[in-house]
Amino acid sequence: MEQILDRIEPESGIVYKEIKKRVGGGQALLTIAAKALGVDAQLAGCVGEDKEGVFLRSRLKEYGIDLDISTGRGRTGVFLCLRARDGGKRIFVYPGAARDIRGRELKDEFLKPGWILSLDGLLMDSAAWLSETAQKAVKAGMKVAIDLSTPINARERGGELRDFAARYCDFVFANEEEFEEVQKTTGRIIAPRETWIVKLGPKGARSFHRGGAWSAGTRWTAPDFDTGAGDFFAAGYLVGNLSNLGEEASLSLGNAAGLSLIESGTGALPLAELSKLGRMKASI
Repeated sequence: MEQILDRIEPESGIVYKEIKKRVGGGQALLTIAAKALGVDAQLAGCVGEDKEGVFLRSRLKEYGIDLDISTGRGRTGVFLCLRARDGGKRIFVYPGAARDIRGRELKDEFLKPGWILSLDGLLMDSAAWLSETAQKAVKAGMKVAIDLSTPINARERGGELRDFAARYCDFVFANEEEFEEVQKTTGRIIAPRETWIVKLGPKGARSFHRGGAWSAGTRWTAPDFDTGAGDFFAAGYLVGNLSNLGEEASLSLGNAAGLSLIESGTGALPLAELSKLGRMKASI
């Protein structure tokens, strides 16, 4: 992270006073939120042999997450978000050791009937391994979810992602831009098998499946910091599904979970705040 900051030119308009570290990675945030919402959660991943890796392991243990974290090659992955003087954001991403999850076999203790296996769409660059992993989950009686991850990924691998979803997935998450990119590549999505959930930010969220469509609004405004809110949304939606709340209620729980992260103002919920998140499900 420090190396990235050292390379930022003063005239770029980016200013910073301090760097605040928090647990990152979409699946890590989703797991934290799911645990806070009252379901058991496990996380598999790779980190580097460095201080960031130590930080990530220790923080996840504090959240009570059951971990299968191995040491990969390179440094721990970093997502760095900086605010510029013009109010805009500058984002830098270094996947690093996180890439080494590719090719790893999912342990048997992670294959549990009735659970949901949540996958990052960037893993589609190892399609054969990803398909094998999903097949094992389905065979074990699990549901499978995937997030398209980025607009670029949706554009470049839209066909592969759509085929994968049709074969293995019960849930597909995308924001508006990602969803549009997939449809540009593959045509209109009918979703005869899987449910597509489109995150609309301040406008809420909608979903569709087998000709049915649902939506739920939210009271989001334009936040100063919304990184990770989509991952908290996904956790809320999936927990709603596991709890048989119904489609609209699951969307509403997702919106509420995402909003809780935004209202923290930092993109990081203290342990004390997570207890409030755990009470949301009862109010939906």
